[in-house]
Amino acid sequence: MHVGFVGTGNMGRPMAQNILKAGHQLTVYDLSAAATAPLERLGAVRVADLPSLARAVRVTLMSLPDAAAVDAALLGGALTLAILIARRCPLPATLTSIGWIGRLHDSKSGVPYGIALAVA
Repeated sequence: MHVGFVGTGNMGRPMAQNILKAGHQLTVYDLSAAATAPLERLGAVRVADLPSLARAVRVTLMSLPDAAAVDAALLGGALTLAILIARRCPLPATLTSIGWIGRLHDSKSGVPYGIALAVA
């Protein structure tokens, strides 16, 4: 499977490495190129922006530092628009509040518009 990963810092990098170890194709994005460099050395491909990532992959995993960062990625426009166009599935791996999940579901960007969201 071709997997996308957004947020490859202290928590996200080990998760992304496990995706590579499992034999999946991995495309990554992080605001910091230094954060994706170790994954690139293992075979991941870094993209320049979130829409490029969403167009390239089947599923998008995220490990972002807080709910505000998830909001910016999902509800802020760039990734949401790309996911809507490409019909991809974002999977936040960020610890967040149940209130955030409700906002996503009720928003114009959420479930009624074809975005599947899984939070474990």
